[in-house]
Parts: sequence; C-alpha cells; structure tokens
Amino acid sequence: MYAVRWPTISTTLQKNHPELVAKLAKSWMQGANKDRQRLVRRACRTLIKNGHPPTLGALGYAPIKLSQTEFEVLTPEVKFGTAVEFSYKLTPENNGAHPYILDFAIHFKKSERRPVPESL
Repeated sequence: MYAVRWPTISTTLQKNHPELVAKLAKSWMQGANKDRQRLVRRACRTLIKNGHPPTLGALGYAPIKLSQTEFEVLTPEVKFGTAVEFSYKLTPENNGAHPYILDFAIHFKKSERRPVPESL
C-alpha cells in the first residue's frame, strides 16, 4: 500500500484544488495535537501566504476589521549579516483577543537588477 505524505503533495493540491485543501485542513485540525497542528499549518503555507479565506478559517483565523494600523521600518538600509528591525501596531475595531498571521516580504537588490521580493 502506498502512503501519501501531506507535505509532499500539498503544493500541487494547493494550486489546483485550494477548496479541497481547506476542507482537509479543517477536518484534520479537529482535536489535533500540537504536532499535527504544526504539520497542517506548514502544509497549508502557500494558501496562508495567499490569504485564502477558507484555509485561514480552517486554521482558526477570521477576518479582522482594523480601525488603525501603523508600520515603521527602523533600519531602512541593512548590511549583509545584520538585522532588519520594524515595528507595527494593529488596532481591531472589536475588543478582545484576535489571533492573526503577519506575513511580510523583504526586497533584495541583486546585482544591478531591480529588487526581488523574498517571503520570509
């Protein structure tokens, strides 16, 4: 019998059948221990980065209405081997705890070409 490993096929499934992936993720997250939760989140990373609402919902994230956002880059120029620092503030319209995912990309200038985004 051939065993299919989720992370191995997840990229193709996410691209071609995102709704199926969201449905599977939702069923696998029910009663899942921390290891399974981490595995499912990792397997869904492409849909998470794309902001796919059904997948985010399956992982316990709901849309949040923000009344205010602030973002500031503290190190606008970063030399190789050093860190980039930034700060942000998100203020939801509703009170209470709101789980969220923060995803960002840094644009690296390669040789003499235009900057290229690298998702981290």
